[in-house]
Amino acid sequence: MKWFMRFRLRLQRLNSSIQSYREEFTNIMMKTDEDTRTSWENLLKMAEEALTINEGYHFFKSAYRLGLKALDQNQLEAEARSLHNEAEEKLSSWRKKTVSELITHPVKMENLAEARKILDEHFDNRYFTNDLIKRQIFCWFFYFTVVLLAIFFLILFGFPNSRLPLGKIEQHASINMLLLVFLFGALGGTIFSFLSTTQKSASARIIDQLLTWYVTLIRPLWGGVGALVVYLGLQAGIFQVNLEHEGALVLSISIAAGYAERLATGALENVATLINKNKAKTNTGK
Repeated sequence: MKWFMRFRLRLQRLNSSIQSYREEFTNIMMKTDEDTRTSWENLLKMAEEALTINEGYHFFKSAYRLGLKALDQNQLEAEARSLHNEAEEKLSSWRKKTVSELITHPVKMENLAEARKILDEHFDNRYFTNDLIKRQIFCWFFYFTVVLLAIFFLILFGFPNSRLPLGKIEQHASINMLLLVFLFGALGGTIFSFLSTTQKSASARIIDQLLTWYVTLIRPLWGGVGALVVYLGLQAGIFQVNLEHEGALVLSISIAAGYAERLATGALENVATLINKNKAKTNTGK
């Protein structure tokens, strides 16, 4: 409901901006040639008919830059001062430097339009990455819910109590336990992906955002596999820890393995150290 209200408010703001701008500039645009006026009207029409708000703003900003052709020199100077102040506050790196170089005196319409385009592209990138992060967060929330439901139904119903050999005659693992280990590892991977997404900067490059998105998309699956590897390592005796009756500890380590493999190995080393100390105390009678 809140999402719908925000969308509706943003849409109303876009439509209001287009209407007020058209009312203000319709007479001013009469100073330009017919081709420019036609292009200007078409851009505003496309902004009104755009399927998404970001697309609508893209066309509206294009119409705004085209409308600079109708301004006189004094109006261009005022627009340049406003643009320069906004760029000083909002931009950084090469964009800020380029805008400063383009705004010269006397102000040229072509340079001002290019400077405005650089500023508009900066905001377009920010809005795009913000939307991308929101979609990623929704995706991780969906993954998290699915994994929790899978764990719930597996615990509630489970599979037949069949067991699989793991190398030695006396070593077996139930299918239920393997599935739980995998799901808890996937849960840890999902938590890692969610936290990684929320810590991203909206100012990061779009190509970097997309690349990390595709990589972290498989993180839950990789987390489940990592948890299985750690669990099988326990069963094979790589770590000297007897977890036959420590199901909760196994699942906790599975989450750590899904979140980050280093956490799982560190937890296993700590558990092994504590168990060895307890055994030593028992043997010495202390």
